[in-house]
Parts: sequence; C-alpha cells; structure tokens
Amino acid sequence: MLRMNFEAVDKFWQLIGFLKTDNTLSEDMWTDFYNVDGNKLYAEHHIGKEGIISYRENLEIVFRPSLKNLFHQRILENDEWLNKIYRYKLYEQDFKAFQKTLLETEYVNKMYEHAYSQLPPSMQTVEKDAVIYFTAMGADAAAQDKNIFLSLHLSFFFDKYKKGAIAGHELHHLLRKEYEFSKPVLEMHKGVTYLLESMLNEGVADLIDKEIVVKHNDDLPPELQWRSILVDEASEVITEIDRALSAADQWDEDNFKTERDFRTLVRNTNGHVPGFFMADIIRRNGYHELLMENISDPFSFMKLYNKAARLDKSKPKIFSDKSIENIKSIEAYYKN
Repeated sequence: MLRMNFEAVDKFWQLIGFLKTDNTLSEDMWTDFYNVDGNKLYAEHHIGKEGIISYRENLEIVFRPSLKNLFHQRILENDEWLNKIYRYKLYEQDFKAFQKTLLETEYVNKMYEHAYSQLPPSMQTVEKDAVIYFTAMGADAAAQDKNIFLSLHLSFFFDKYKKGAIAGHELHHLLRKEYEFSKPVLEMHKGVTYLLESMLNEGVADLIDKEIVVKHNDDLPPELQWRSILVDEASEVITEIDRALSAADQWDEDNFKTERDFRTLVRNTNGHVPGFFMADIIRRNGYHELLMENISDPFSFMKLYNKAARLDKSKPKIFSDKSIENIKSIEAYYKN
C-alpha cells in the first residue's frame, strides 16, 4: 500500500520556526533539512542547483524579521521562489491544519479513485511499494520511479475543489503502462517519440485535475493560474508542432528535431501543453472510451485528437494530413 511521508514538511516547520527568531541557517541545519528523502530526491530531479540556492536564500528573506525591507523589495520584483515560499507564511496555520486532515487510508482511497477514472480496467492495479512525499518546496507535484512528490502548497489549493486530485494525477503516472516499441528508437525519432508520449502521459492525467484550473483559475494564487498556458496557448503550440511534424519525412541522420527542440515547442511543460487541451477535446466529443482503449499508444492519441477536433464546435486547430501521414510512417516502422 502507498505510504505517506511528512518528514520533509515537519522539518520545514521546524526550520522556519528557527528563522522567525531572526537566526540564519547554519550549514549543518540546512544539510539536515535538505538530506531528508522527500527534499533531496525531489530537488535533485525537479529543481536543480540554481533553484535550490534561490529557495534557501528566499527562505531567510521571507521568514527573518530583520530582512523585511529586502522582502518588500523582492515581492515587488515578483520573484518566483519568494512568492512560493511567501504562500507558506500567509497560509501557515491553514497548511498545518490541512496536513492534519490527510488521513492515510481516506486520502489514498481518493487518489486511486481519481487515477482509475482515467485508466482502463487492466491498469487499475495497486501500487504497493510507492511512497508519497509531502514537501514544502515549490508549488509542484511529480512522480519519480516509485515515488510521488506533492507540494503541500499545491495540494492545499487543489484539494479545496477536488480532494486528492493532484495526488491522483501523479498516481496515474505510476499505473499507466507505457508504449512498448518493437525495436530500439532511432536517434532521429527520439524527439518525436518524446513529444507524442509526453502529450499522452500528461494530457490524460490532466483530465483528473486540470479542470480545477479551468473553472477556478482566478481564485487560485497567481503561481497556480495555468489556464492561459493550458488552454489559450494550446492552439498556437499545436500549430508549431504541426509545422515541425509536416517536415518529418525530410529528416535524416544529420537533420531532425531533437527532444530539446520539442521540449521548447511545448513550452517546457513536459507535454501538459497541448496534452490537456487535446485530451479534453477527445473526452468532450465522445471518444473517451477509445482513449482508454489506447491509453498506452502515443500515435493513436494524436490521430484520435484530430478525429475529435473535427467534431468540436470551437473548431480547434488540427494536425495537417501531412503531419498525420508522417506520424503513421514512423508508427509503421516500430510496428513492423
């Protein structure tokens, strides 16, 4: 059964209690905090060195009384890390009360309920060895190997509207089976297969929780107001992807779109854009069952989107026949 771990959050409350007395963090105190599994595992894979330096610096700026003038300067500069950390100061008592409500059995049951809603019966299994690490770093969530990392900040605001939604999204990543290629992926195909898999992976999981952003965007903190990038920018991103894929038949070993190229095209969202937009079009036009039947197939996802988009009253951007033809050609290479 999934296990919950609050050690990183508990250490955080201890740390800011110390900072509130206007003491600076010693290296030993910082190391003790950072080396907690929930922090170290998450930071190494999802924040990076520069982000950690900024996080540590802004912890002191937000919580040490003697740095209040610097805090007011930084808040005017709209510093990303300061804003996220400041949320813990503004909502400290609310976050602590929320943490106490996360009763393990009830919360885990909700996670499974949400994850199963976007999985076929064959993948509605139980993840026995994973750990759910609640953290106080950033405003994010992630699934890494057999672990789930949930920001207390993000969970608090999303759970107001749908308890366990963001957690269910991350559990979905652990339960969904990925596409199995019949042969090693060619170097010139690694970028496009990353693109297709990431749009499917995040797009379907986003059906669990991103409706919260669509419906309640303006009620969420600014750092969680993602409706514009998820919905408003999706058509532009699809246009850019289509332009790239329509030329895929001209790629060769020396000239092709790399994974980095496609990461840039999807706005460094790892497929949330335009994945959520595409999955939502598929669902609302009656193809959710087909989506579930092909939940592991990234090639099918793109083709199914086009089919659904042609029925949608909003007339969303579709992929060109040339792009679809090129994707089918790549698909055939790995299915033969």
